[in-house]
Formats: sequence, structure tokens, C-alpha cells
Amino acid sequence: MFYRRGMTSIPRPRTVAFTAVTAVFLLAISGCTPEQSSAPTAAGSTHEGPLFATDEMALEAARVTYATFIDTANQIMVEGGSFPERIDEIATPEVAKVEKDGFQSLVERKLTLSGQSTVRESVLQSYYPRSTDGTRVISAYFCVDVSGVSLVDGGGTSVVKSTRPDMSTFETEFDLASDSPTGLKVAANNPWGGEGIC
Repeated sequence: MFYRRGMTSIPRPRTVAFTAVTAVFLLAISGCTPEQSSAPTAAGSTHEGPLFATDEMALEAARVTYATFIDTANQIMVEGGSFPERIDEIATPEVAKVEKDGFQSLVERKLTLSGQSTVRESVLQSYYPRSTDGTRVISAYFCVDVSGVSLVDGGGTSVVKSTRPDMSTFETEFDLASDSPTGLKVAANNPWGGEGIC
């Protein structure tokens, strides 16, 4: 329903948002969506020929990268925001900066994460197999389950509203990155209001 096969990369505005964990919980606390900001196109590697042999391999690479991104963000928040530079390994500089700002916001509020969010579903939106600059090579939708996680204050009381949804959907773009453990980095991560993912 969402997938566009073998498209040529077309320049378009890019935005970045908080990581799934941070975005969902800031929404749960404040009742408003974190403000998105424009980001320049990140430099990528030059490649010739298809990047992945099949569409399924492209989606799997994106899924593994996104799961690593979510797990890294979770770990940083569980550990009270320590060593936030760990997110640099799996996110572009623009996204990493926004993520770190999100971590710092929670630290300043003296909020601690407990539990673990999980990527439940993934759907390929687009894959550009012959990207020449390594940017926006894959775009996909992810359903993130946060039903088992919470934010607690210094007194151990949860600050998450009871109306918080258990599932949230994100539209995520990926750049090629030779310094990433998965070969990709998250280049944009935005809340998705469409239907059909979770």
C-alpha cells in the first residue's frame, strides 16, 4: 500500500524529530508533539549498482538499523542520559543532535526511563537501489510498542498520562554510512499519522 519500487532519488525537504522513546513520552507528558526542525542533507558515500540484492534485504537492513537506534536510545535513557554520544554510531549528526537534546530535556526534568520499547512492525515505503550519493536510500514505516515502558520522577512516580497510546508509528529515512555497525544511519525519524502500520 505504501511501497514505491525502484524510484530515483528526488531532493525533498528533510526533517528530524525526537527518537521514538523521547517523542512518545514528551507527548505523553505535555500533550503536544515535539517540534520538528529542518536539517540539511547529510553527505553520503558514492555507490555504483544496486545497494541491496532484493527489496526484502533493504527492509531488513532498515529494520535492524532502526531496532539498534531504538535500543541505543533506550539504554541511554535508562542510564540517566550518560554517554549520549552512543547515538552517533547509528544516527546522522543532525538526528543525533536532536536526540541528545531530547535526552538532556529528560535529565533536566529528573525523569528516568524504565522498561523497553520494541519495534513491532515495519513496512517499506521506498528504496532507491541506485542512489549515487548514499542519502535517503531507504524510507520505511515502523510501529513502536511502548506499552511496557514508563518515565518516573525522583520520587518513583510515573509521569506518563493514562491516555498515552501503547503503539506509535514513525516514518524513518536512512543514509548509507560506512562507520555504522549496520551500514546505515537514521537520517530522519518523524511521527506518522497515517493508518495501516500498527
